[in-house]
Amino acid sequence: MEIGYDTSLISPILDAELVFAEFCSALKKQFYSEGESVFSNGSIAEMMYVTSHGDFCLGEDEGQRERSFSGEHNYFAEVALYVEAVTHQCTLAAESFAEVFVLTAASLAAVLWLGPGWPGWPSARANSPMCTTMFVEYANEYIRIYSDSIARHDMGDALDIQQRCNQKACFSNSFYLDLNVDERKILRTIDLRELEEKEGRTPPIRFVEHMMESNEQLFLEQLRSSFVELDPTDGLHARYGEPKEQEKVESGILSLMALVRNDYEAFTAPQKGPNRLSTTQWQQLQGVLEWAEPTPELLGDAYLGKGTLKLKALTVTRNGAVACTA
Repeated sequence: MEIGYDTSLISPILDAELVFAEFCSALKKQFYSEGESVFSNGSIAEMMYVTSHGDFCLGEDEGQRERSFSGEHNYFAEVALYVEAVTHQCTLAAESFAEVFVLTAASLAAVLWLGPGWPGWPSARANSPMCTTMFVEYANEYIRIYSDSIARHDMGDALDIQQRCNQKACFSNSFYLDLNVDERKILRTIDLRELEEKEGRTPPIRFVEHMMESNEQLFLEQLRSSFVELDPTDGLHARYGEPKEQEKVESGILSLMALVRNDYEAFTAPQKGPNRLSTTQWQQLQGVLEWAEPTPELLGDAYLGKGTLKLKALTVTRNGAVACTA
């Protein structure tokens, strides 16, 4: 006999509290005495740490004190929940008797899954398939953002890193965007005609024709004015928060323009040492360009095609609006 429950009797607040209660039960409490390190810079991060009561100091190495806080709920090494091996980027030490909560990857998986706790086991099943999907999407995006920060050596302050990665991963999550649609990203409302009608703007085709016939230096301001998609405030890349993609597009345009103008020095200026294009390779590229015989119209399209705005999802909201997330 199937029993149907009246969902209106279950408070949304109670439902949320039960979910968070399960997460809280996965946390384990640890205590530290004055002067004791919670973790050290360069050591393997095996879990996420959440500071609670007590005084703490943050520094690069043991004994250094670059930042201190007291009684704040700050968290560190969240990425350790999602990857196999990662090292701490700072040292956290207790300056008084202190309390810290820790969460391991296994405990987190046990919340998301029933049975043995890991996907792939015969008896394992998702506690909530949708919730698990949301969390996996968030974790993948978090790893990507964190990896980009490492690659750019843009780590900065450990607390700021956590917040930056967390917020970006959250705000780009398709589930979040379904509930919090950014009006600037709704496809049917995007209108760049105002940028096209700016006084003094050169249309892309005329811009390309002029640059092909001229040897004058090309500036990014001219580029962004002509190709409205690259506007630093209202262009597509700016709207979708993809500065790296915009850099790729602009770099691609400058490189292709240098190739069309047979400007070897401008083309190879960013290249260093052994990675610098040889004159023989340059002549080969010129041969390909001569064979292709591109028109200004084709070049205008090819420029923007050098870097594409990556569309991860088309989120359809309940009111029918379509939001594109980069």
